Amino acid sequence: MSTAVKHMTRPERFEVTPVPHSRIRQLHKQFPPREFELWWPHTAASAEEVEARLNCSVLAEAAVTTRAGRHRGVIKILTWLASVPGDTWQARWLASGAENIRGSRYGATASWADLPVEWIARQGRPVRHDRNDLAAGLLMLLCLDVIRPQLPWMLSQAHPFLAPMMAKLRDPDGFARLDELAATQPDTSRADARIAATRIATLLVSKGGTVTEITVGDCVELIETMAQVHSRRGQKKIDFYLRLRAMGIFPEDAPHSIRAFGA
Repeated sequence: MSTAVKHMTRPERFEVTPVPHSRIRQLHKQFPPREFELWWPHTAASAEEVEARLNCSVLAEAAVTTRAGRHRGVIKILTWLASVPGDTWQARWLASGAENIRGSRYGATASWADLPVEWIARQGRPVRHDRNDLAAGLLMLLCLDVIRPQLPWMLSQAHPFLAPMMAKLRDPDGFARLDELAATQPDTSRADARIAATRIATLLVSKGGTVTEITVGDCVELIETMAQVHSRRGQKKIDFYLRLRAMGIFPEDAPHSIRAFGA
C-alpha cells in the first residue's frame, strides 16, 4: 500500500444548492481550506490495528455493554467496508455510496446504515441490534480518524455524542480550552457552546487534526456548506468561528466579526 499522501477534489456526494456570496468568495480566495485527503496513516491501518485502538484507557472507562456495542459496531462496519473496492477505509467509505444517503436532519427515511445492514443480511447473518451497533461503531471510526465523511453529509446527520467523544479521543486539551471559554459566559449560552463544540468536532471529522489545526479556510468552508444545506443563517452559525478566534489560533488578519461572512 502506498504511503504517499494523496489529495482529491472534493466530490459532491449529494446535491446541495449553491449560495454564491461575494464575501464568502473573497474569504475563500484569501483563506483556502485544507485539501480533502484520501490517505493518512489511520485510514490505511489494518482492521486489527483499528480494533486495538478500541482498548485505550479512555474507552475502557465505559460500561461493559457500551464497550461491547462499540466493538461490534466497528467490526461490522469494517467487515462491510472490506467488501467494497479501495486501498484504504476512506476510499472504501467513499465508494460504498453511504454519503449519497442524506441523514435524519433532512427528514430522510433511509439511512447510511441501510447499506451495511442489507449486506450483513445477504451474508445470512442475524441483524438484531445492528443499527445501534453501527451508530456506536461509526462514532468510534470518526473520532479515531479512520474515515472522514465530507461536510455536506456530516451536516445532514444528528451528532449528539460527537463533541464529547471527540474531546476524549482526539483532542482533550483543545476542547478543554473551549470549555474554559464557555465558562466565562452566561449560563444561558451553554446550549450555544454545545452547538459550537459539535460544529468544531464536525470540522475535525472531515478535515482531521486537532482544534488548533483548524484554519480560517476550514471555517469558511463549513459556513458556506451550512448555508447550502440549511436555510437559516446568522450569528448562531458563526458562533463556533468566533470561539475559535477567541482562542487565538488564527492569524491577525482573520475576520473579527460575522459581518465578514455576510451573515
